[in-house]
Amino acid sequence: MVMIRIKVGTFDYDLKDLNEGELIKQVIERRKDNVPVCVQVTIKTGNLNMILATPDCASGGGNRPPTDEEKSIYDLWDKFSLGSKDYSPGNLIAFLKQIQSMC
Repeated sequence: MVMIRIKVGTFDYDLKDLNEGELIKQVIERRKDNVPVCVQVTIKTGNLNMILATPDCASGGGNRPPTDEEKSIYDLWDKFSLGSKDYSPGNLIAFLKQIQSMC
């Protein structure tokens, strides 16, 4: 079973039900209102149980080295600059699409 969820502030979406325009709007509106934009992506599959978070989220890191599969997800997160405070909402969508095809 694959579960991918996206949380932006108080809004929580399942990837399969995600409206891309709504997600982009959430990020842009929060930035416009000078509200921190915390986006969390939860990925749960048979082999993965991960939560990735943008810089405006309070988070703690794991205490073990990532598996190869986890590392490929982290590398993709970095490829789309989602660890940067000024990430593009379009890059977030691209990351989600690529994750969906991987899982």
